[in-house]
Amino acid sequence: MYTANRLIQMRSNGFTLIEMAVVLLIIGLLLGGVLAPLSTQIDNDRRKETSNTLKQISDALLGYAVANVRLPCPDTNGDGLEDTPCPNP
Repeated sequence: MYTANRLIQMRSNGFTLIEMAVVLLIIGLLLGGVLAPLSTQIDNDRRKETSNTLKQISDALLGYAVANVRLPCPDTNGDGLEDTPCPNP
């Protein structure tokens, strides 16, 4: 037969379901608080990178226009080369 001390020891061997749920909830809240600013930082970095790329494209087109006194013709047939003469829109 079990004594009272033995029953108390058997009951205190693990965590209850509520304790585990509370711990998981706290961990989830902490991770959510950390990941939200990180996501915002990643978006800002991508936005800056895209802005820099567009600035480089603009500078390249202006340099081409200055050197050739015209803008490049678009590639309409997909061969990777500019189509000359330029089609009129």
